[in-house]
Amino acid sequence: MKKLVKSLSYLLATSLIVLILPTNTQAAPNYIYEWISQNGAISADGLAHEFTNLQAGQTIQLSLILRNESDYTVRAKHLRGNPEPGHQVPAGSYGIGSQTPYQDGTPNFLDLSSFVLNNNRFVYYEGEDVSHGRDVHIAWTIKLKDNLVNGVYKLYVRPVFEYIAWTKQIKNGQLLPSTNSDIFWRFVVGDGAGNADWRLVTNSGVGFSVSLPNDYGIHGLGMFDDPQSSQVSIYRNNMASLDDHGYINIENETALAEGSSLNDPYRKVLDMTLQEWALNLYQENKDSPVSVVGPLTPGWYLADNKMGYYFRLEGYFNGTAGFSYLGENKTYKVYLVDNKHGDKIYIYHKIDDILAEQILATLKFI
Repeated sequence: MKKLVKSLSYLLATSLIVLILPTNTQAAPNYIYEWISQNGAISADGLAHEFTNLQAGQTIQLSLILRNESDYTVRAKHLRGNPEPGHQVPAGSYGIGSQTPYQDGTPNFLDLSSFVLNNNRFVYYEGEDVSHGRDVHIAWTIKLKDNLVNGVYKLYVRPVFEYIAWTKQIKNGQLLPSTNSDIFWRFVVGDGAGNADWRLVTNSGVGFSVSLPNDYGIHGLGMFDDPQSSQVSIYRNNMASLDDHGYINIENETALAEGSSLNDPYRKVLDMTLQEWALNLYQENKDSPVSVVGPLTPGWYLADNKMGYYFRLEGYFNGTAGFSYLGENKTYKVYLVDNKHGDKIYIYHKIDDILAEQILATLKFI
């Protein structure tokens, strides 16, 4: 009898389980593509599609063929109707967005005429419908900045269904992380990496390497050469004014904190996460009566893909960060990032300085 009761109980339980299962379950839609081809010659090292012997101000035609592996049809932007309130383009518009130097960033080596929206969208698809398994052909033109210095520049891009999702990439049968895209071009302007006007410089105090024009050097604060300093400036060797002295400043905040006394509040740097430290320094600037501060933004990437935070700052700053000078009524871009050892690094330079941005784009921590 007990066995019969148990059997009936089992059948009843399993029947109930079957009854409550939904009959129309569907997987969430995916937004996936597979790279098929792109233009540009294969580089000598076999690692990139590249354009060589370029000149500042030159225009370049780019093209991509991507296979739509999404559960979503790629359709021309003009066929998707009018944008909804608060939207700049119709939802679902298929575009190519910038991932340089971070997602939705504006590449510092491109003229703004390269973009069709927000200085981070290059083109929107306007061809025939492309369903799952078919190829999307898309092309656009970019323009290098007119005053771009010789060097090697990389442009990373990623397809996006606007207001729906950034697409994910399948490569060699594997789905890449959602924050990653390996679609990029390499642009060699002038002599590129072999240009005699640039050289690689390292600093063991702050722990970084960076490419500099030959007339620039790494200097300790106070206008003297000090390669071991935990506070350094990058500027032209023949510059002497304080205004030019602050061209690019890079400081190891952790090293400065380690040198303070045990009771010094400045040592709190040692116990903070990067996010806590960024929020703290940002708030100190924001609360300063002599500063005008823009929003704190995550997602800035160095040459070695270190992520940090940045904000814009105008006026003097006398907080705990340790640096000595910011020009009054001048606006600076301030970067906060941790290096490979977990040290907290503070970097700043005047905004709208193309060369400063190009130098920082080569910065790697060692």
